[in-house]
Amino acid sequence: MTPSRFISFGVRHSALAILAALCILGGALPSHAQDTVGVSKSRTTNELTSDLAVGSGRTLEAKAGSTVDLDAATVTLPGDITRLGPEIALASEVTGTLPVANGGTGASTAAAARSALEIPGTGRLGWLKSILTVGRQSERLHIFADSTGNDTSDWPFQWALLMAAAYPAYTVEYRPWDTGTDRWSSPTIIQTGTAGVQSITCSGGDCASLPASTAAMPSIALDCAVDITLPDWTPAQSPTVLAGRFGGSTSDRGWYLYITSTGLLGLQWSADGSNILTQTGGTLSLADGARRWVRVTLLFDNGAGAYEVKFFTSTNGSSWTQQGATVTGGATTSIYESTQPWQLLSRGTGAAVGAQIHRVRIRDGIDGRMIVPETVDRWNLGANGAYVGAPILDIRNGGYSGGSLATWSDATRLGYALDGYDDQPHVITALGHNQGGTGGATYRTALDGHVTAVRAKASGAAFVMVNQNPQKPTYTHWRAHDRRMTVLASWCAANSIPLIDAYRGFFEEDPDLSTLVSGDGVHPTDAGYQAWAGFVMRELDGS
Repeated sequence: MTPSRFISFGVRHSALAILAALCILGGALPSHAQDTVGVSKSRTTNELTSDLAVGSGRTLEAKAGSTVDLDAATVTLPGDITRLGPEIALASEVTGTLPVANGGTGASTAAAARSALEIPGTGRLGWLKSILTVGRQSERLHIFADSTGNDTSDWPFQWALLMAAAYPAYTVEYRPWDTGTDRWSSPTIIQTGTAGVQSITCSGGDCASLPASTAAMPSIALDCAVDITLPDWTPAQSPTVLAGRFGGSTSDRGWYLYITSTGLLGLQWSADGSNILTQTGGTLSLADGARRWVRVTLLFDNGAGAYEVKFFTSTNGSSWTQQGATVTGGATTSIYESTQPWQLLSRGTGAAVGAQIHRVRIRDGIDGRMIVPETVDRWNLGANGAYVGAPILDIRNGGYSGGSLATWSDATRLGYALDGYDDQPHVITALGHNQGGTGGATYRTALDGHVTAVRAKASGAAFVMVNQNPQKPTYTHWRAHDRRMTVLASWCAANSIPLIDAYRGFFEEDPDLSTLVSGDGVHPTDAGYQAWAGFVMRELDGS
């Protein structure tokens, strides 16, 4: 083998000075593969009278200590030079962050670098950004997760905080899943939007409605609750109808909840469209202009051959006070399937002037599945209604300990989780840790089952999947979890379902998982959950 040689040369040029000596590693001379060509530090001036070409695939280094001026000679550098300049030990010689203005990333992590460089995400949540940027309508998101998403320190709540900060025009609500009741808990209001509390403000009767086709009449019990501000809780015009489906025709009557001139709550309904049944509850003593939830329940069959009616009020929509005694009928009953639309403040023009309707919950069954939208900006305005206040971003987090693809494919549970909405909810699924050692075909089947079950309740459901955080090798099923995350990526691609790859994000931020995954090997640390929320937030960009 020909030994490496150091051959002195020098060049001059008044226009360009390089404050280092050049050398070519890997063969500066055609006949010697390991020759080195450089500048001798022992000479003040080194002359080179012919052109110098650095061969393709070679390495161009700098040897400190000499000045090289280019004069008559030309140095040709191909595009694939493997190194130019002195070597720098990045781990020991480079610290801090290099500003973007100086050619750096302005950050020390991949996620921060994307933000500093304004690199857009993949846009997997771009549709949501479009809605929130316009800021004209409420939006509801369903998150189906496990114990990596069930606490306020976990990623769904941390993401909700980021969303609130990014979209101050929105009222942002957060509701966790209550495993005791298998229902959504009462909302936590993270922020109220800049335009204030949402409502439909009425200047007379006929405030808002929905087509009769929105939902069929309740089949086992009526549960209607209205969050309302009335300028007069003892309206001169009696009855003042708060909500219902009840037409003027004597053969097309359904039901309505009302209040009388003495402040008495009442319910009228018909089982055959013609004959009317009426029951009343307690008399309310509320100051004019007060805001209150008012509620009625009509159980068609109490199991003893009779119906039952109860009236309630509430200040928060979750803790209820019964008004008056329970009314028990002499037989079972039902509600006629009227062709009339769903209506809010449809009758009682005088009392409706200045009234504000904030929320509506109409359920099939007591505490059952809601059958119409709860947020009032999903209702159609009538001749005397006007939308007021901020749109609502309603984030519903179905993360709980033990949550899995199987539990979030249960038809009954999904019926309550997806209640009261149209047939096109937005679903974000992050499940996998509780799948144990399963993977491959079994996991694919579980994914298929989850999507099928959700769409059985809401045919137009739009999905976004989230790859979960990696597990540490100290955990029993970490390899199976890795396989599941790989399967999820390929399954999403095959089914054209967007994927937010938090799994890869964890490795980018913390390759050995020492700071982002806790000691149990499964659950992220607080820093890990915040990073996870950041991964999801980033996907609002790009589309």
